[in-house]
Amino acid sequence: ELRQGQEVCWTSELFAREVLELRREVFRWLREDAARRHGGQPVEFDSLAHWFDYAAVVWETLDQFSEQLLHYKTIHEIELRRELAEVAKGSVHEVLHGPRGESNVTGFHVRARKMVDRFVGRMHAGSTRLDLETADLELGRELACLRDECVAELEDLFQQRSALPRYSATAREQARLQIRTPIEWAFENHLYTWKLHLKKASDEREMNQLWVHFVGVLNKHLSSSAHRSCLSEAESRDLFEAEWRLYEASFLARLRGLTKGQQTIVHEVTLAFNHAVGKLNHEAGQFA
Repeated sequence: ELRQGQEVCWTSELFAREVLELRREVFRWLREDAARRHGGQPVEFDSLAHWFDYAAVVWETLDQFSEQLLHYKTIHEIELRRELAEVAKGSVHEVLHGPRGESNVTGFHVRARKMVDRFVGRMHAGSTRLDLETADLELGRELACLRDECVAELEDLFQQRSALPRYSATAREQARLQIRTPIEWAFENHLYTWKLHLKKASDEREMNQLWVHFVGVLNKHLSSSAHRSCLSEAESRDLFEAEWRLYEASFLARLRGLTKGQQTIVHEVTLAFNHAVGKLNHEAGQFA
């Protein structure tokens, strides 16, 4: 409450109101920008992603420098960081899409799409369970290798373009740690696309097996009942119970095969803990 200076509503409600107010402001900026675009005036942002990048840079600047924002040294450092951010952005774009103005296939997106298309064709050529599992493992491995190759290429390219005396080692290291994220996002996007194709093929395979199974069941019933075209209620119940027992036994067998033992769980927890400790020591030092 502004007059008394007291909080008169819950914190969660205050947060929700602030988020909605921010949402209204963002859409107001977008409407004003669209009006300038229709009026022929120069637009400030080409897209919502462009505006988000700008807002993220502004917030990071305010968070880092706050009260020292107007100092000359701080302003100079901000300009250098902005130049370094443009260098990193250009390097990421070149690795993802290839050099600008050239029609080549060296970009990560083009190579990853071709890889996914190749494995989709291979998946349709042989749709057995073993074929699908093998293709899934091989594509995951090849796509991860492509990601690591592009990350190494990106870091080398960024080091070459940022090897200027005016850029501090700290700023270069911070930018280098952030340029990997777009490659990871692109990798997850292409991997998710493959998973959708894999799920569709798996569902089609399961439906085909289900169809073949029930056709066999009905043919067996017709041959044993002198090709009568109707079933009594008792025969229907017996047939359903028999099929259900077979399905339940198969399901429980698969479930037992997927259940992890205590030693396996302990081993995985130990690996995760060691990985977290190693990452913490690498990022924050041994006294973190």
